[in-house]
Amino acid sequence: MAETMTDAEAALEWQRFAEMDLNSAEFLLKMRPIPIEVICFHCQQSAEKSLKSILVFRSIFPPKTHDLQELMKLCAPYLTETESVAAQCRHLNQYSVRPRYPQEIDITEAKLRQAVTDAKTMFDYTKRFCPSR
Repeated sequence: MAETMTDAEAALEWQRFAEMDLNSAEFLLKMRPIPIEVICFHCQQSAEKSLKSILVFRSIFPPKTHDLQELMKLCAPYLTETESVAAQCRHLNQYSVRPRYPQEIDITEAKLRQAVTDAKTMFDYTKRFCPSR
């Protein structure tokens, strides 16, 4: 019989996946041509999983949504200074689904760089509210 993870262990697993998405985005920056849409998608996914780790840590099953602003509202009671990362949620939200299909979104290299920075900010911010490894 498999052991059940504690909420803290499950939250760490969500964080690990968020970090993998962030690391993937950074790795893909080295490719030529740069896969801009794929990188932005990984950045959004990192932020999404980071926020969901907060919910899991608080024994809340994360909803099946990609909406970072909705997830931030659900996480708000467990966070401080949410206004400091509200812009990151707004910026990254557009990369949840649309970049996965051709001709859906036009992303400049400046927006790409901002997405990576935003994802790092979200990852670092949410780690403060979950158990550490």
